[in-house]
Amino acid sequence: MSTVLNNELKDFFISDPLKYLFPLHVLDKKPLEVSTVIIDEGHIRAASVNGLMYGHFEVFSHWIKAESEEPFIDMLKLLKGEEIYINCDDCFYDLLSKSRNVSELSLDRYYTRSPQGTLATGHGDLDFVRLDEKSLPEMILSEEMKNQIGSFKDFPEGSSFWGLLRGRELVAIADALVSFEEYASISQVYTLKSERGMGLGREMVARVSNCLFSLGKTVSYLVNEANLPSIKLVESLGYELKTKFCFAKITG
Repeated sequence: MSTVLNNELKDFFISDPLKYLFPLHVLDKKPLEVSTVIIDEGHIRAASVNGLMYGHFEVFSHWIKAESEEPFIDMLKLLKGEEIYINCDDCFYDLLSKSRNVSELSLDRYYTRSPQGTLATGHGDLDFVRLDEKSLPEMILSEEMKNQIGSFKDFPEGSSFWGLLRGRELVAIADALVSFEEYASISQVYTLKSERGMGLGREMVARVSNCLFSLGKTVSYLVNEANLPSIKLVESLGYELKTKFCFAKITG
């Protein structure tokens, strides 16, 4: 893919950088071969970027943007057997929900909060720390937490991790994509099962949010529509619903 086309592709998604934060991240950090583009009369009508979905795991879903229904359908024909993400504001959810070629369909809510004010925090008995390869060996990690963290070498470039410590034991974690000057996205929050019900997830999001707000970043938070506790958590912190994304698996 030429540099010119790559720039045009970024322009295609950057019309709303908060909404398309993840594909823009991939275009900045990944090889250019991750893109599929439909061009008509010299203009991009639809595009997909195959790469990071969210969280620190490399999940290769196709993030799609299309100008209208026709190039969207053409794009789906090119992505048989693939998993896709499409913004629901683009009005293609009804099309997917009625299609016989979709085997899975779900919705994610996408919340945002601007860097104004500071969120209240508590749990003074816990230490809030930045996690990296050097700090992690000094902590006590349960098997449950080890399974959640995985390997730092697998984190995509631009990810940052934080944790809450009770003594030396890591009891909660969160990660964020922070590679953009104005924007960041909190993409995973996890609390040990034995520590749940005490507000640690909310505490984790509040503290990470405050760190990102201090850098002047507008923060986003992606959560599955069925995850009611997480939705309640983020709304209690003043995050507002910006849009919804549809996840679908295309079978033919």
